[in-house]
Amino acid sequence: MLIIDISIEKEDNPQLIFESINSTGVDLNEGDKIRNYVLMDLEIALQTNFYEKYWKEIEQLTERGGEQDGVGLFVRDFLTAQTSVIPNLASIYSAFKKYCSDNEDLIHEREKLFDLLLAYAKVYHYLLRPEDMPNPEIARGISYLNKQEVTPSYPYLVEVLLLWSKKMLSDEQAVNVLDILDSYVFRRQMCDLPTNSLNKVFADLHKTIMRLDETIPYDERLKIVLFEKNGRARFPRDGEFKQAIKEKNVYDMRSKNRKYIFARLENGLTLDAKVFGCRDVVYDKIECGDYTIEHIMPQT
Repeated sequence: MLIIDISIEKEDNPQLIFESINSTGVDLNEGDKIRNYVLMDLEIALQTNFYEKYWKEIEQLTERGGEQDGVGLFVRDFLTAQTSVIPNLASIYSAFKKYCSDNEDLIHEREKLFDLLLAYAKVYHYLLRPEDMPNPEIARGISYLNKQEVTPSYPYLVEVLLLWSKKMLSDEQAVNVLDILDSYVFRRQMCDLPTNSLNKVFADLHKTIMRLDETIPYDERLKIVLFEKNGRARFPRDGEFKQAIKEKNVYDMRSKNRKYIFARLENGLTLDAKVFGCRDVVYDKIECGDYTIEHIMPQT
């Protein structure tokens, strides 16, 4: 191990010096850079206090396992929710610095920034770990979206869960929002509509809803906004959806989508549906191979 002690003048920017030195070594991920940016210019005691009080918990809440940059991906979704612009994966740190320069009060009063990030991280955690969600119906809705791998919805869902956590959205409304999105995504999938158009739909969905008449319930405003979409972003109506179900070659769909369809059918048609909180037993049994999906007609 080499320990390097560098003396700098008061007018020097330690973050810039750190970045230039690190550029010759092992690349930091975006989350590491953001952590250093928000902590490095503070007095040591304050650094320690903010790290222990806020940053450590943010890292734990957004952790994704493996080598994934949990904090970086969280900040990307946070920035999308705040600005309606989706940062490039390689430039999350740059986008975060720009966000801070555009909101100088968050840098001057640093605890405001940490408060904001932690508030988002606490509800973001439920998207990554629905099993930790105290409301089983909301947990189920999140898990169904996760099974369809609708990660572009995270910047929108984090705003919904934030409203719910502040009691500005009822349990029933939150469940309705998740059901509407589940239907929207599944119908689009069955009608072979491209998934890449969802990024832009979700990036400014919350802000678009909030611009509508506030006397209309939030979940009803969501329907209005989605039903107004056309072209590749449209919400397939019943006629288009029914025709797609008749024609879709479900057997050759991607494995994860096929599992989702059969699990939802099985649980929707039986009186003793095997769903406990966010755990769908039928889906789990298909996943582990206890249940298998067979073709009925010969494949040739």
